[in-house]
Amino acid sequence: MTKEKSLEQKMKEANEKLPGVDKMLQPSSYATWGMHWNGHPEDIKSLETKNYQIVAAKWDEHEWSEDGGGIQWNEWLSVHYKPKGSEENIRSLTTERIITRDMHSASNDRESLWPYNYVGIKALEGSEIEVSWQNEKGDSARSYIINLEERTINGIKYKEEK
Repeated sequence: MTKEKSLEQKMKEANEKLPGVDKMLQPSSYATWGMHWNGHPEDIKSLETKNYQIVAAKWDEHEWSEDGGGIQWNEWLSVHYKPKGSEENIRSLTTERIITRDMHSASNDRESLWPYNYVGIKALEGSEIEVSWQNEKGDSARSYIINLEERTINGIKYKEEK
């Protein structure tokens, strides 16, 4: 079972292992030109490897228009890390945003992903980790292999957001 602790407790523990990560995991809300978004982490997990302190989060964002049309759900994973003992800033990577509920057409909904509200994280070889969307039982729906040193997700170089 993945739901043993509250999100607040998971956030506190993550910040103890990777100080400052709590600022990156705060709920957000913004609006522009009649569109609104609010997002928040649904789950947070920490991992310590030989060389890194890592925190992963599963995010849920709701998007809607003042003109109507329904609410869209966007979901993704984020990974925050830095080398152990380093004074560097925390680095972050995010997976693609997946629309799990479409605001325009229910036929585009990804209902099969709705139960996967948790994040899984495990160490692989070297600087690689695997993060995944998980359900309450710990079953995975989507997985990503992330190389922290090379900053790749499933072998593709991560593009920095500007």
